[in-house]
Amino acid sequence: MGAWPMLEVTLTNRSAHAVHSFALRFLARTGGHASGSGVRPEGRLLPGATFSHTSQEDDAGCVAVCVDFVQYASGDVWHARGDERLVTEAGVQAGARAAAIYLQNVLTRSDAATVMAQLARVHADVRAPLGNREFGPFGFYEGVTNMAVRAQAAFERDGQSGVETLLRSEHGGR
Repeated sequence: MGAWPMLEVTLTNRSAHAVHSFALRFLARTGGHASGSGVRPEGRLLPGATFSHTSQEDDAGCVAVCVDFVQYASGDVWHARGDERLVTEAGVQAGARAAAIYLQNVLTRSDAATVMAQLARVHADVRAPLGNREFGPFGFYEGVTNMAVRAQAAFERDGQSGVETLLRSEHGGR
């Protein structure tokens, strides 16, 4: 048994916006399946900044790496196109909707400060439904993250009232 080779990629944020996180897809040799990795740089990846990521390559080998999904610090997102994506728009929408409902319930029971405290554990409390291929392997998770990122951005911009406004406007909020 040998060790898997390591794969290192260096990315540059060519956008005009800070990046919160992104998903990389590792394209396998012919006949192999694609694998990937969700990446969240420490802090934010600022415009023009570079970031190196190292990952173990699986036994199918890797012939290329592509960015499948980008989540900006503002909460805006970018999706790659294609059939093999690890993050789909449907998955992100479903995850964001489920997280919004969960956080709306927290807000109804308590206040915006409690909502902000719950963001650290939102992935533990909002789980993806099993077996929905339409979401892609990371789509629902990234959608939950998207709602947390948007709540954080609303808090940074407008304080607790920004969080309340965001949640009341989301998916028929209360």
